[in-house]
Amino acid sequence: MARCLECNQVFFGGVSTPRGAFCSEACAGKTPVGPPQPVTDSETGITSCPFCAEEIKPAAIKCKHCGEMLADKPAKTPAVSAEESILSKNLGPQLKADTEKKAAAVIGVIVLFIGVWLTIQMSGVGLFRSSSSSGDGRAVMPSRIGDPAPVVTKAEYDKLRKGMSLGDARRIIGASGEELSRNDLAGTSTVMYGWTNSNGSNMNAMFQNDKLIQKAQFGLP
Repeated sequence: MARCLECNQVFFGGVSTPRGAFCSEACAGKTPVGPPQPVTDSETGITSCPFCAEEIKPAAIKCKHCGEMLADKPAKTPAVSAEESILSKNLGPQLKADTEKKAAAVIGVIVLFIGVWLTIQMSGVGLFRSSSSSGDGRAVMPSRIGDPAPVVTKAEYDKLRKGMSLGDARRIIGASGEELSRNDLAGTSTVMYGWTNSNGSNMNAMFQNDKLIQKAQFGLP
């Protein structure tokens, strides 16, 4: 004895299909393609298995009597292993710290670079005294008779290379220079030094962790 999936009638024999049991060929042909669904009697409220007609729970996924699947299994959420969970907890703060350190270093360079530019642009001599030109077309600050020898020259400036230490730069220029600004953040030390001649011509150099990363000059002889 079974119950028809189409008309909900109890029958003997009938037609058996991969989708379930039906009372006739007509009912079997009307059933849409899809997994057979449990049938609930509107009068008694009893839910029956579409395969064996035994009483089952309305939310059953598999019939406990005949073993047939009544619905697709719910998708399972992939389990996270204990090792993956621990690794995620340990790496999270480290990645955040590394990102903050790199961002701090970039910000420090930008701030000090702006300082170099402002120092050059707002140099009193550079703004209010006239300048001459060298043979290569660059601006050179004029010197007066009796002025002391320049602290730094364009030739010395040109010898400075990126990656050079502050000590190497001082040996080339022959003067210690003046510390204009310093920024120590997240283990990165960024410092800017300046060298100024008596006529107002000057140069600045920026060092990060004792390595030259940027330089600029104005009117060097």
